[in-house]
Amino acid sequence: MSAPAADRDELLGTFLVEVRRVGSLLLLLSQRGAEQMGINLTDLNCLNILSLGGSMTAGQLAQATGLTTASVTGLVDRLEHAGYVRRGRDPSDRRRVVIEYVAERVHADAATVFGHTARAWATTAAPYDKTELAFIVDFYRRTAGLLEQELNRLRHPRPAGSPDPLTAQPVATDQGSEGAVNGPSGWSTPGTSGGSARNPAIGS
Repeated sequence: MSAPAADRDELLGTFLVEVRRVGSLLLLLSQRGAEQMGINLTDLNCLNILSLGGSMTAGQLAQATGLTTASVTGLVDRLEHAGYVRRGRDPSDRRRVVIEYVAERVHADAATVFGHTARAWATTAAPYDKTELAFIVDFYRRTAGLLEQELNRLRHPRPAGSPDPLTAQPVATDQGSEGAVNGPSGWSTPGTSGGSARNPAIGS
């Protein structure tokens, strides 16, 4: 393997470890923020989904989250009691009940918890020029699309032997094993093949 290729492989390994680190920290931050808002992590995630996707029926929210309809009913009850959502009639079909996001209440409480984080993100982005920020935005949009595909893959596994849309190779019986063994997975031990040995949860 040439030196440039080896350098890129090492950098790719570091990249995958840092993706894991950021994911871990975002999960911990969201969990702590949800607790301070008096809700749980799943509740906060549903608020985020509603804020991005608009009003949904209970069935649509269940499909988006992977929860059962019964679980979504209890979740909506909690969020409605907290004043974060309300049930209303679908303007296009008055027979349907939709869950509406109460932006004023959510934003007021979320700003108290996550406002500092949002300002810190803006400060972190400040050194990048317009072209660099556009590149980062494009990367995050591509990442969102990739994560939606991966979530769908895990929720709806393909039959063994069917073509993998990412590699065009037949899907293995254990759909998670081949990449972890033969390809970059980001799950190698930090410090041995890219990335530092810091604990992603505590940054030490």
